[in-house]
Amino acid sequence: MQADRPVNLPQPPPAEAGLLAEIAAGLATSSDLNQLVARFLDRIVHLAGAQAGTVRLLSDAGDELQLVSTLGLPEALCGLGAAVDRHCGHCGAAVDGQEIVWATDLSTCSDRTGSDYFGDRGRCLLAVPLQHRGRTLGIYNLFFAGAKEPSPEIRAILRSIGELLGLALNNSRLEQQRLHTTVLLITHDLG
Repeated sequence: MQADRPVNLPQPPPAEAGLLAEIAAGLATSSDLNQLVARFLDRIVHLAGAQAGTVRLLSDAGDELQLVSTLGLPEALCGLGAAVDRHCGHCGAAVDGQEIVWATDLSTCSDRTGSDYFGDRGRCLLAVPLQHRGRTLGIYNLFFAGAKEPSPEIRAILRSIGELLGLALNNSRLEQQRLHTTVLLITHDLG
């Protein structure tokens, strides 16, 4: 009988592991999800080798994706599309399919906004769902100049980041609900 050998699971490189650890620590210390996202979007864009990034969260009604954070997005686009239909283009495909979407054709986005986004500097898009327990709560997008898709290792890390941010979003919403219930109870007791 042979003794069980330890299984060597692939580990992310130290820089990527550090980013995951920082995001996890941020979950415990930040009560403002928008601040947490803004704080790490730059690092996520850099990690992936992207030129820009955005974060969109599903509205409370679940019918729209609302823009909550951008980095490197052309100024003209920051106001455009602040909220889009949850089924819109590549973003909608990532939300509906609960999978990372790699897109090499941004013509749908360009047609909707009337902008070519980044011209030659933004030809491709990666849409990563923000998920918690099988439920998609939003997405983050990364825009790339070239058509070279991020490696499977980087995609796995980006998915983990999406899950951590999904957890943060879920916790934030639960806290908002708890506070709302507390206010209702106090108001009822005072009335």
